[in-house]
Amino acid sequence: MFGGTLVVVTEGISDPEIMEAVACRESLALALDLLLQKIRVVYDNIIVVRNIRGKDFGSYGHVIQEI
Repeated sequence: MFGGTLVVVTEGISDPEIMEAVACRESLALALDLLLQKIRVVYDNIIVVRNIRGKDFGSYGHVIQEI
C-alpha cells in the first residue's frame, strides 16, 4: 500500500546522525498526517537509536525531543 511521500531539503547539515534523526522525525510526522496508527521506521545508525531510547540526546536533542 502506498500512502504518501515526503521530501525534505536541508542546507548546511552534513552530520549523518543529525540527518538520521531528522528523517525519523519527518517519517513520524508523515505517518501522523496520513492518520496511520501502525508504522515501522527503519534506520541504521545505532547512536541515534540509543539517543532516542535513552536520555542522552546528543547535539541534536531538539530533534530527538520532537520524536
